[in-house]
Amino acid sequence: MKRMCRASLNAPASGCLFTIAFVHNLLLRHSECGVLVDRNGVAELNDQFDPEESDPSKSGALNSSLWELKALKKHFHADVSKLAFVFDKIDNKTLPNDLDEHLAHSYKSLFASAIQARGGSVKLAFAKPDVLFLDGDLGGGMRMK
Repeated sequence: MKRMCRASLNAPASGCLFTIAFVHNLLLRHSECGVLVDRNGVAELNDQFDPEESDPSKSGALNSSLWELKALKKHFHADVSKLAFVFDKIDNKTLPNDLDEHLAHSYKSLFASAIQARGGSVKLAFAKPDVLFLDGDLGGGMRMK
């Protein structure tokens, strides 16, 4: 879980969605690892986790926390940020995520869903500009066709 959360910090939004859902399902299955989410006092700068260690028992993951989930709550993509908040309310009634739903995501599908949520179109400019450069700029006064 720790390795996947660390990798998600550098992953595209589509990869983050799958990783968050998968780690959430793992935490539901292995509730004893919930301490990694709730552990206070383990700062990102003092993380004892060694991502280069191939033996998980020697990696120091159990002495760390899943602080990466806090960072993902502030992700630029709203869907990633929203999904990262699922870790705030895990209890015995929480259902696992459907991973198939998150496997199908790509930049294209995320963009299309964002456009659809805004009514099918996005205005990129309010008015078509007349000139490319302003007077006084290098090349000022050039008209656009």
